[in-house]
Amino acid sequence: MSSPGLERWDVDRPIVVDVAPRSGSNLLRVVLNAHPECYIASGSALVGLIAGAEQAWAPLRDLLAQEQPETARREEDLLAAVRAFHCAFWTTTPEPAALGKSRASRWGFLDYTPPPPPSRVSLRQVFPRARFVALVRDGRDVVASWLANWQLAAFRSGLSQRSPTEVARFWVQKTAALDESTTLVLKLEQLADSSTRRASLERLAAWCELPFPPTWEPLVTALPWINSEKQLRARWRSDLDSRALAALERVHGFVATLERFGYR
Repeated sequence: MSSPGLERWDVDRPIVVDVAPRSGSNLLRVVLNAHPECYIASGSALVGLIAGAEQAWAPLRDLLAQEQPETARREEDLLAAVRAFHCAFWTTTPEPAALGKSRASRWGFLDYTPPPPPSRVSLRQVFPRARFVALVRDGRDVVASWLANWQLAAFRSGLSQRSPTEVARFWVQKTAALDESTTLVLKLEQLADSSTRRASLERLAAWCELPFPPTWEPLVTALPWINSEKQLRARWRSDLDSRALAALERVHGFVATLERFGYR
């Protein structure tokens, strides 16, 4: 018997938006939710605590070894249960109905968490068929935007420090780990720029194995409820002073990550 509410969702194939806070995650979520076949939930600090995706395998194996024959499970069975839980967690809310998602079968969510250590189970292990999409923004702009909105950003990431270097370390940890062979990497600046937006949206649809819908045509001309000019502007030039910029450049990997993604 399938889990209640999961019948129409493609449980094994979510779209996971891998993103650091203040990098345009809500914009990409709105864009994906404008697709009639897709529903992307917001991030949650709760799911990582109860869905099992970040648990170490060692104690789970010990528990499985103690199961009685009538309740015995393989690791594959456990992963299937975790997948079903994730799907139920994100989709059994009022939001899909409020967004008119009766046709949607593809689901997904925003992932603000840093990469897990090797001893932990990763989302890629839980969802080998997932489509991972990363949205990258100039790390200096991420820091500037974070400091201007630090309370909201810290809540989403679990960080509580109002420190440019702490934010920079988190951005490097999240961004430098991206594997472009298994993840579609989009740049916020290209998505916000009307001259490159269609190409970015076409890449997004193709990667997620979705058709380019008529509902995306208006987005090619104008993005929804977001000040794209502000997103395009290098706000770090006005918001960060020379001392803050120098401190960022001393963060291990920061300059190298800027260079990797063409920001320097």
